[in-house]
Amino acid sequence: MGNNQSEREYEEIRLKQTISLAEEQLKQAKEAAEKKKSQIIEAKKEVRENATHSVTNLYTSDGFEALVELSQYMNPVTDKIVDYEEEEHRILLLENMIKSPYFARIDFKFDDEEECEKIYIGRSSLRKNSYQEMYVYDWRSPIASIFYRFMKGEAFYDAPCGRVTGELKLKRQYEIKNGVLKYFFDTDVQIVDEFLRQLLSQNTTAKMKAIVETIQQEQDAVIRDMENDLLMVQGVAGSGKTSIALHRAAYLMYQGLQTKLSANNIMIISPNTIFEQYISNVLPELGEDNVISVVFEDILKM
Repeated sequence: MGNNQSEREYEEIRLKQTISLAEEQLKQAKEAAEKKKSQIIEAKKEVRENATHSVTNLYTSDGFEALVELSQYMNPVTDKIVDYEEEEHRILLLENMIKSPYFARIDFKFDDEEECEKIYIGRSSLRKNSYQEMYVYDWRSPIASIFYRFMKGEAFYDAPCGRVTGELKLKRQYEIKNGVLKYFFDTDVQIVDEFLRQLLSQNTTAKMKAIVETIQQEQDAVIRDMENDLLMVQGVAGSGKTSIALHRAAYLMYQGLQTKLSANNIMIISPNTIFEQYISNVLPELGEDNVISVVFEDILKM
């Protein structure tokens, strides 16, 4: 790719800084996870030592009071397990980020500002703790929609506070593998053919992969639609309906940070077991686990 040397050097430095920050946070997350694991062990020990009386009395006339007492011991354990699982999830996201922290960048000049802001976009977000500086924006964030929907020129995105307008000055795509910048290039179109072709040629596994790098404008509109409670997507075979549905599920869970929507509220229904296995990697690749997945035949047996 024909990038000048100064731009290449800048991107190399930026990548090293991002990976270094992710590694630092990964170390902290692992330490926190170990601490929480120890707390779970101690909490379980406390339950065994103090709840024996409650268990013994469950089937006596004092059974209800014993059950209440037992739940008082168990609830803190459950809370600690949830905290530990969240930390483990964070560790997984950071490990993946170290390998490939972002795939795109946009330079956006807000209407009320003089300078452009460089926005790096990845599969998950990375924030610098001390200054709350956003190093990488999640592809599902409002501002990231500019990458998918606009060419250079006037652009906007819809934020919780309202519509934000400005000018898209630069649109850049990256190929980063195992922490190494392979190449990058600037484009005036949505996804350049060469980049798309290289990504598709890499998809030689037997399972469907996430497509956040290659989402098209029309697909992004479906993924981010929040106006319709019910949404039906139609298309010919191979048009990406399943991929878009799964990415929409990931987007809805991201929005669920505000609406309390979680993986437990989403069900993926597959026509058969082979298809279920084929799509099984997509949501985990997008950082979303524990989504309920069932085969249509199993629903009929319920």
